[in-house]
Amino acid sequence: MPLAGFPKCFLDQLVAGEMTADEWIDLSAELDVDGLEF
Repeated sequence: MPLAGFPKCFLDQLVAGEMTADEWIDLSAELDVDGLEF
């Protein structure tokens, strides 16, 4: 079954503009998941 990552712990930073989507994607590259959700 495919598994996707969701940036729950970074949601406040993403909404506030303190973290970009590109930064989240770079961080998530280290996770062993099949995809990402936003």
